Amino acid sequence: MPEYQYKDHLGNLRVSFRDQEDEVFNATIESNATTNGQPENMVFDFIDQTRDGTQKRTDLYSSKLTQAQPIGMWKSLPVTKGDKVTVEVYGKYVSPPTNNNISLIPFINPLPATMPASEGNNNPTWLSAGLIAFPVSYSTSPSVPKSYLRGQFFDKEGNFVRAVPVVPLSSGSAWQLMTFDFEAEIEGTLQIFVANESDAPVWYDDMEITWDKALIAQENHYYPFGMNLVGIEKQGMPDNLWQFQGQEKIKDFNLNWSSFKWRNADVQLGRFFSVDPLAEDYLYNSVYAFSENNVTAHIELEGLEKVFFMKARSKNFDKVYKIQRQTSGGQRFFSKLKSQSEYNVLYFQSGLGEGVSTSISKIDDFKKLKKNNSSTFVGVTEEAVSLSLEKDKKLILVGVAYKLTDKEELNEATYTLNHEEFHAESTIDGNKGVEKEAEDHGKYYDEKSKTSPNDKEVKSDSKYSKSKANKQYKEIDKIIENEKNVKKD
Repeated sequence: MPEYQYKDHLGNLRVSFRDQEDEVFNATIESNATTNGQPENMVFDFIDQTRDGTQKRTDLYSSKLTQAQPIGMWKSLPVTKGDKVTVEVYGKYVSPPTNNNISLIPFINPLPATMPASEGNNNPTWLSAGLIAFPVSYSTSPSVPKSYLRGQFFDKEGNFVRAVPVVPLSSGSAWQLMTFDFEAEIEGTLQIFVANESDAPVWYDDMEITWDKALIAQENHYYPFGMNLVGIEKQGMPDNLWQFQGQEKIKDFNLNWSSFKWRNADVQLGRFFSVDPLAEDYLYNSVYAFSENNVTAHIELEGLEKVFFMKARSKNFDKVYKIQRQTSGGQRFFSKLKSQSEYNVLYFQSGLGEGVSTSISKIDDFKKLKKNNSSTFVGVTEEAVSLSLEKDKKLILVGVAYKLTDKEELNEATYTLNHEEFHAESTIDGNKGVEKEAEDHGKYYDEKSKTSPNDKEVKSDSKYSKSKANKQYKEIDKIIENEKNVKKD
């Protein structure tokens, strides 16, 4: 089943949920019968022990319960809150009993601690505890065997919660339908079985259990450096471990680390516990610092450095960004960005065009920009821009269009990001004026023009063969191809 997720602007998993496939289990008692892809005797206990051919509703066999074998068709379900279960079975008797008060406990006590069927969920200790805590008691004619369909509900620690109202066998010699409905109010185990507390034989056939599983959800909240706010979270299922900033949470040995590509973070301390692989490039920063202690408007890039990355973006945009960081142009730009204090960069997905790179110095600049280009900046909020304009820095907005990042092949989207970062680098270098774009293109494409050639021309036309753009495109193609080969291996 598909799993749906909601993430915040930093890529932190906030909610994960999915529907579950409903399950139906049938006990027909027929030889070699299967249900849900498994033999019936591995789904229900007491199938083979009660198989009998003297009375049957359908086919050849039914389940015969006697004083020696008083329990049959036993199945337990590990339910969660909101799960609904419907059970139906057909029962029949032929002769009246002489004794309707035969206890089931002497039969249950010698049973092994773990029964072979129902994935080990059938627990005899729980079964007897439920019968002792809530004995079956109802008024019936002395001529009708005390035999019934029963459900018992236990919490996840095995404490008896309640009994499902018993469904007794009624008078009459014909096969009679017996059914009950159940809804779980907490997580626990529902035991389902048929029983006979009389000395007269009773037959059961064609049990069907329909398990309507509730929507399962997970909700996560975090301290600034990634430790889970356990007290207010909804934990358990589906238990998606890719949580803080989209990185895997390592729960083995109760470590609770956040695993980034190059090193692991101890989210309780808010520090990495291994040295920064790029420590020599950032002498001003602690070699163990997480995201340079900027955790509200930045993300940690693979355990290497902080990245200003406000604004929700698709998973493909993240992939494009990481591919670009591996190119020589992307590394040069990022190094230049880190070495200066005048500009921040806000990456986003644009609604129109292919790519955009523009700079602003205050929030009013952005308001005007968005008013005149609402479709381009449709996903960028004033809040994100305000946070990005930190410490009186100017802001460069770098965008790549949805129509490119949503493609299966990311080459074209990465070409565009590479191109826009070249413009951003020029802005950091102090290039301004009406001719800036044309001058940037002259350096990037070896052709001074306000418009860009299409990607096919850059890769195939000989006049671009020695350009920076052609070189970058080749690097991008090689990186993407190498990543595909790694996945194949």
